[in-house]
Amino acid sequence: MPNIKLKVEIQPKGSNVRTVICETSATELYWSMEQILAHHTVNNCIMKSGDLLGTGTVSGLTEKLGSLLEMSFNGTEPVQLSDGVVRSFLEMVIRLS
Repeated sequence: MPNIKLKVEIQPKGSNVRTVICETSATELYWSMEQILAHHTVNNCIMKSGDLLGTGTVSGLTEKLGSLLEMSFNGTEPVQLSDGVVRSFLEMVIRLS
C-alpha cells in the first residue's frame, strides 16, 4: 500500500476554525486496496476506469481513530474541538419543503 498521507479535519457550521481530529497514512488502514477491490468484485461487480473505492473509516490497527463515532465511543465521550465546540457526531440539517 502506498504511503498516502491522510488527514481528517472538522469545521462546524458558523465557525472559521478547523480542528485536525486524525492524521494517519494509507499504510495504517485496516483493509488494503487489494482487499477492498477483491471484496467489491467477488460477486461479479465489474470495475471500470474512473470507478471510486471507499475505505470507510480511516482507522487502522493502531490507536488512530478516524471517525467521530469511534473517537467519541459511540457518542458517550464527546470530542472538544479547537474553538471550544463539543461534538459526538456530525451535525445534520434536514430541510423539508
